[in-house]
Amino acid sequence: MNPLEMLKKDWKTKNYEQDYLNSTQLGMLLHKRSSNIVKWLFIIGIAEFAFWNLLRFLMPEDYLSIYESLHIQNAMLAFDIFNTLVLIFFLWMFYKNYRAISVFDNTLMLMKKILKTRRTIKIYVIYNLSVIALGLIVVNIFLYFDQTVLISYLEKNSGKINDPEKFIKMYFIAELVIGVLMILLLGLFYRLIYGILLKKLNQNYRELKKLAS
Repeated sequence: MNPLEMLKKDWKTKNYEQDYLNSTQLGMLLHKRSSNIVKWLFIIGIAEFAFWNLLRFLMPEDYLSIYESLHIQNAMLAFDIFNTLVLIFFLWMFYKNYRAISVFDNTLMLMKKILKTRRTIKIYVIYNLSVIALGLIVVNIFLYFDQTVLISYLEKNSGKINDPEKFIKMYFIAELVIGVLMILLLGLFYRLIYGILLKKLNQNYRELKKLAS
């Protein structure tokens, strides 16, 4: 039996004065657990930010040349800078939520901070999935309307393509399938990692709501 359940069981079996003490202890335990959860959300956010940036630096240099051929390198650079700033903002919000929740407050204030943290995480997940989907759609639209760039790039790296029309059709079908799978897998990752922590945070919220009633 975990400490929270032990305190709850003990709380129900003692007199009023002891009830008040255990109620305070239970609140402090829930506060500590909530603070640890939000700290892990912040740590995971930093690790994810570092991973995506490392992946970008490991990308082959000639891959970026396709943006230059499509004349969208400046737009992609501006988008990349904007996205990085937004992610840094989210990391700052995660840190701010952690610092706010690590200071002991009364039950109602802690509940408000939990709700704010949960809302921030949901917006962060939706933003990340939307950005990836939008990026894939935009790049493939440009490639579709300027297929000579795509053919030239692929032939440069893989050799001559005998049936360009058939190959282009298969390429965009593969891009669609891979893109959808990538979004689904990333969504599953978010559901597993952030979902587990948010589930624990929601459980703390429900327990705090019982204490406040």
